Amino acid sequence: MQKIVIVFSLVFFFSGCSVFHRPERNIFTHERVGKSVSGDQYIRELNLTENGFYIKLMDIDYTDGKTESNIAGSVRFEKPDKYLIALRSKTGIEFSRIFLNGDSIFILDRLKHIVYKGPLKYVKKSYGFPVEILPVMLGDFVGKCQIIDEREHKENIVNVKCFMPEFVLEYQLDREKGKVVSSRVETRLGNDVSTMRYEKFKKENGAFFPGKIVMINDARKVSVVVKIRKIQYPWNEKVEFNIGKRYEIIELL
Repeated sequence: MQKIVIVFSLVFFFSGCSVFHRPERNIFTHERVGKSVSGDQYIRELNLTENGFYIKLMDIDYTDGKTESNIAGSVRFEKPDKYLIALRSKTGIEFSRIFLNGDSIFILDRLKHIVYKGPLKYVKKSYGFPVEILPVMLGDFVGKCQIIDEREHKENIVNVKCFMPEFVLEYQLDREKGKVVSSRVETRLGNDVSTMRYEKFKKENGAFFPGKIVMINDARKVSVVVKIRKIQYPWNEKVEFNIGKRYEIIELL
């Protein structure tokens, strides 16, 4: 179950990771990005969770220095706080589903016929996955944000920093694309939690998204590469999670 939770955390971190772009709106214009305008006023407009979405297929390559895993997955999101993640083997056999509803997590292990159920705080306590930055896993901005600098003439990059009680989040956005091209989450003590970069952007089904996301976590010696294959955005269906009678329920405390 530990590997499932770790992979789940990383999948969430990368599933769409900032930033599905609404092509008709580019908030990083000279008129919008100015000293007289605070970052919080318009940075929120990039948040993915303004709409539901369905990542129908993504490939996940995971390594922690000792083991390697190659799996496939999908992610459904229903506004405001319901998520359903399915993980499958490369042969197409689903082995796990993860459901979140705002304050609880359910992890269904199809191979063992077990459902692990508990509060989201369990994930943070056991695996270092902070509930407070769940929206960041979807590419959203959280906390109090501000623009740090604009390297318009060099790289056309806008640096944004957001503050949470326990974490500092740093984003680099491409001004022309309206896309996050790299990000980092670190503790207030300055220890890196993870760094990400986003590559090979695609346009598909009304979304403009990174086709390849690379994450490195030096502390855990974890590396993950996610390739998003198919997506539906926006997606307006309901997220449903049903537990069959054959499954044993184990509480996570």
